[in-house]
Amino acid sequence: MRTCIAGAALVTPNGLLEGHHVLVVDGRIALITPREEIAEEPGTEVVDATGLVLGPGFIDIHCHGGGGRWFHEDPLPAARFHLEHGTTSLLATTILHADAREQVEALAVAADAALDPAAVNVVGVNMEGPFLHPELGAYREWSRPARPQEYMEYVRASRGTLRWMTIAPEVEGVTRMVDDLQAATRGALTFSVGHSKATRDQIRALMPRGLRAATHLMNATGAAVEPARFGGTREVGVDEAVLLEDSISAEVIADSEGAHVRPDLLRLIFKVKGPERTLLVTDCTAECGGAGHEGPADLNFTASGGLAGSSLTMDRAVANFVRHTGAELAQAWDLGSRVPARLMGFADRGEVAPGLRADLVLARWDGLSLKIEDVWIDGVSEGGRHD
Repeated sequence: MRTCIAGAALVTPNGLLEGHHVLVVDGRIALITPREEIAEEPGTEVVDATGLVLGPGFIDIHCHGGGGRWFHEDPLPAARFHLEHGTTSLLATTILHADAREQVEALAVAADAALDPAAVNVVGVNMEGPFLHPELGAYREWSRPARPQEYMEYVRASRGTLRWMTIAPEVEGVTRMVDDLQAATRGALTFSVGHSKATRDQIRALMPRGLRAATHLMNATGAAVEPARFGGTREVGVDEAVLLEDSISAEVIADSEGAHVRPDLLRLIFKVKGPERTLLVTDCTAECGGAGHEGPADLNFTASGGLAGSSLTMDRAVANFVRHTGAELAQAWDLGSRVPARLMGFADRGEVAPGLRADLVLARWDGLSLKIEDVWIDGVSEGGRHD
């Protein structure tokens, strides 16, 4: 099967490449060229992309649901919803508000999706908690110490699909848990510090054991270490420790209101962590795209008025990041594709480059928003056109 996507502005790590053609053969990117004649070869389906932007599919490592569905309850519609918004790979993320039995059940459903060929964009499972600081986050009352009899059940329920886990290093039992889970998964897990008041030393102690990321930096991590040693000064908390450690990548939630992370702080994170260690996530919940959603288009709140995840999609997160930080579109797109691909160890996706999977997104960019025109996974169009 041969498809030529013709005349698009290509997203590259070095900026937009105008007026190029991408030839896809049998699910892989075969050629990128400004030469128009490749579209004329016999047997080639031609997609006219003049005036549009073609980039790699988005990769969302932190997504709880969408389209009115949770991944732990009804994953296929949630996965489809995000596919229509350009997310070609994602980690189905479980819920915070659950006891041990409910977490096992949630993991089993999420694992089913990751193992189901019909959920084409679900590539694994992410657990956000429950071993988090009991004073941080929307569902802090569900946080608890890490006990082997509980967390080893999670490994069994996930059936090899568990790829990512948010932890608070200071919580009782977490250090042992990290070692136990890495042994059980043969080092396959990435740990992310979040919902935490850990010290820099507590964070650094887990870095050799697989702590390589920070969950939604400057959101549920914004508590300074108290009391400070000297009045009127500031100690090094989670946010500062993550900014200092070059090997830790920082998730950011770029909502339209700058509620999760203020625009100035987004700029600060991007300035310090740079284009290789900053990545966009949605932290999206079932409310996104569901009936009856109220309030700002990409924000969710608890009954008490606290933030509770988002109603973001990755296309909207990219546009918001551009607006809040002044980054170029290709830079922001990269944070939602190439950067998470490399962090997850995917060498076959995340860029528009010869030899890689043809996981591609075609979109219209007006300087403020992205409108998805089509989405391909492995070179097959997923019919992602929507208003």
